[in-house]
Amino acid sequence: MNMEVNVLFEGMTSIRSVIEIGKRKIVRLLYDDTRKEKNPKELAWLKHRSEEFGFDIEFVPREHLDELCMGNTHGGVAAYCESLNIPPLSADNIKKNGLYFMLAGIEDPFNFGFAVRSVYAAGADGIILPQRNWMNVAGIVCRSSAGASERIPMYTLDNETDILMFHEKDYRIICADLRDSISVFDAELKKPIVCVVGGEKRGISRALLDTSDLNVHIPYGRDFSESLSAASAAAVIAFEVLKNNI
Repeated sequence: MNMEVNVLFEGMTSIRSVIEIGKRKIVRLLYDDTRKEKNPKELAWLKHRSEEFGFDIEFVPREHLDELCMGNTHGGVAAYCESLNIPPLSADNIKKNGLYFMLAGIEDPFNFGFAVRSVYAAGADGIILPQRNWMNVAGIVCRSSAGASERIPMYTLDNETDILMFHEKDYRIICADLRDSISVFDAELKKPIVCVVGGEKRGISRALLDTSDLNVHIPYGRDFSESLSAASAAAVIAFEVLKNNI
């Protein structure tokens, strides 16, 4: 087995999402040998899935999992899974009357995963990624997104201005940016729309801002000069869109 092309997923929530969605193959599953008696139903479920999908379960000491995983909150289960490439966006991928989020310039995989969790929970149909491919840290993203990164479709754009293909499907492009903006709470956010949220450091590029049909900002409850995290901003906007479309 070539470990360089496989990604470690930690925790039952992540692994359950991998199994249920089936986008990637589990190569080898590692299970804390002290949990065999404590969680017979969980283990039975995993054994059924291993027979169904053809992966091995290896019982290992808890200390081995602690060494492999980040911290000790893996819950006694981890799995090496095949890596995936995120496909490029095409007009055929764009759902009619949908909601998409472009998460641009987010450098931390945990923050990215938190953003994915929020927009998935709010009903987004897909996530657009410029340039960076997060699949080399897919296990971290899956864990921080509570499995949502395996469940929501993701696409890449080679060129940020290719986002204009959404106009061909009658979408509006809405950017989270202070310049020439209105409050997100006052904005008309009826679908179909694609929302662009930038990272705290780099924000949204000028090329992307030039494609925007509307810029929105999130009003604060007090004077505070710092930006929200990208995950927090994405959550506020995603659920405001949800409210507008109920």
